[in-house]
Amino acid sequence: MPATMVTYPVGTPVLVGYDGGATELSDEAYRMMRTVLRVVQGVGDGAGEADPYVTTGQAAEILGVSARTVARYLDAGYIPCERRGAGHRRARLSDVLAYKEARAARAAELDRMRKEAAGGGLYDLDLSDQMFAHFEGGRR
Repeated sequence: MPATMVTYPVGTPVLVGYDGGATELSDEAYRMMRTVLRVVQGVGDGAGEADPYVTTGQAAEILGVSARTVARYLDAGYIPCERRGAGHRRARLSDVLAYKEARAARAAELDRMRKEAAGGGLYDLDLSDQMFAHFEGGRR
């Protein structure tokens, strides 16, 4: 429990951290946080308010990448999207969160594989002679 309690007027949205520190939220940020929480908890029917569309900028903030990177993900089909107007893309929040979860799972699996390879001595092998012999043999 923090040594001093900070109170906020009723109607002021606030995000409180583990340490008791509080951050005031704008109405828009509050609605987005509430929506994210509903989607993560599986509240709602998967449509409408419980699963809104987000912009590439909002998706970029969620994924921790640039908006241009999100646009490439959408164009490549990694995240389903709708096009609105002149090239504007929107993706469902649940699809963005599912992609984030899948990406984290892939990263965890790659990390596990790297540790296993290092533990097995795979990185200790010097295969440069075989590699050079292979490429030199192909030039003939």
